[in-house]
Amino acid sequence: IPAEARTVFMEQIIQYIEMVCSVINPLPIDEKRKKVIERGLTGILKASEYINLKTLLILANKAISNVFKNNDEELIKAIDDICSFIKGLEKGSQRIGEILVDEGKITKEDLEETLDRQKPIGEMLVESGKVSKEDLDEALKKQDLMDTAKQLQVDIPISSDKIQTMKINEDKIIQFTNIVGELLIARNAYEYHLTRLERSQGDIKEINRALKENLRLFSRLTNDIHHGVISFRMVPIRGIFQKFTRVVRDISRKQKKLIDLITDGHDVEIDKKIADILSDPLIHIIRNACDHGIETPKERLLAKKPEKGTVILRAYKEGRHIFITVIDDGKGINRQKLYEKAKLVGFPATSPSDPALLDLIFKAGVSTAKEITDISGRGVGMDVVKTTITQLGGTAKVNSEEGKGTQITLSIPMSLGIDTALLVETEGLSYAISLSYIVETLKISSEKIRKAGNTMVFHYRNQVIPAEKLDSLLNKTKTNRTESGKELSMVILNTSRGKMGLIIDRFDKNMEIAIKPVPSALAQINIFSGVSIMGDGKILLVLNPEKLIS
Repeated sequence: IPAEARTVFMEQIIQYIEMVCSVINPLPIDEKRKKVIERGLTGILKASEYINLKTLLILANKAISNVFKNNDEELIKAIDDICSFIKGLEKGSQRIGEILVDEGKITKEDLEETLDRQKPIGEMLVESGKVSKEDLDEALKKQDLMDTAKQLQVDIPISSDKIQTMKINEDKIIQFTNIVGELLIARNAYEYHLTRLERSQGDIKEINRALKENLRLFSRLTNDIHHGVISFRMVPIRGIFQKFTRVVRDISRKQKKLIDLITDGHDVEIDKKIADILSDPLIHIIRNACDHGIETPKERLLAKKPEKGTVILRAYKEGRHIFITVIDDGKGINRQKLYEKAKLVGFPATSPSDPALLDLIFKAGVSTAKEITDISGRGVGMDVVKTTITQLGGTAKVNSEEGKGTQITLSIPMSLGIDTALLVETEGLSYAISLSYIVETLKISSEKIRKAGNTMVFHYRNQVIPAEKLDSLLNKTKTNRTESGKELSMVILNTSRGKMGLIIDRFDKNMEIAIKPVPSALAQINIFSGVSIMGDGKILLVLNPEKLIS
């Protein structure tokens, strides 16, 4: 079989399995979704017949027979087997630990801890209570399927040099090609005007005007190319959401709970690098929601709730950020227990009603679970969530009402690396603030700044917000007060903790910047989220408003 045909085969079956997985939840599967599943499985069946891949042919036939038998549980198991086999074709066989991490049964931390011991990994994970014998048997079955598929890679090579690929919409390629065409025209115009200058032909002022006009065109095209390249890296969040159906289903079965997973916002696009990193934090959150959020059917009936619990996973876009919410209608967080646990492990909390109390669930060792399970309750995981999201330049916050449920909201930048920022100056040095955090910029009299205890406050649009001088935040020896009768430059910032006014010496300009990680020498100063290089070669520090307000 020609290599091109083998490549087309892999593309087709991956497309078909994505079609199937996108409609498999919630249970029971209605007739409309069954038709979509049947269509996808039939596509896999025909592709397998064409390339004579007997194992996949058998698996697809088994799955289709379960569609007609109306046996949802067996259908899902059959689809899981197909997924494992396809993963083996695509990536090769995985170790037991990798399979269990991929499916959210254990965390990467669990795997690393277990690998330190000299015993078979499956045996150790069962002994430590991190997975059940049933989970291990399922993982071993999947490994066998992957091994079978791996042996067939000689006949169906997908990528001998392990090059990572992405699907890109054809319209984006066409748009990008058109921009490159315009860029060539602009380049030719520059050559023409420079030739005129060299020959001193024409009016110098006219040539200068034409060059400036062409520079504006170059700026627009550069901006279009930048956004075009970013769009190439964007993938629908559907790819992350699909894997959580199995996670919820496995926990439901193991704990004898009835849980529906409802997903929304599948077509919201996110940077592929961020999507890859985001999977683990979301698994932690969903496992917590299912494990000690959603109650058993008996407990729910006693609480006058529907027997079946619901977990909603939703994505939406606002400005340059993606918001992902995980909402459950479970028991909510017991504030009294959280308060007592926080005091026990040494975290400050004034009272159970303290608004900041719920944020302590993101601290290591803080868990209100009655017992440790193989799913959650060890007090690890949520701190990993917070750390990971912060490293991505995002935020995580929690809202909960006891007896009604919990909502966790993650805010993440749409893309890494490039951002539009406002440049500000303080004490002769320039700093950048992402426009996504800026509400507006103001010129105000220092008389409008008031003192509330040790804090400066400012009356802004019918609310009182804290005010801070940037030079005081950067240099703790400086006093955080303003001179009387002086006009102040202020940036109003909107963060996950609310608004604040940042007082600086002067505003500079808006500018698109390429952001690099903070150098290790500055890593301990957490008010910086990155650095950039100016056109003159100077270093520009990017401020992190989330840390400024905290």
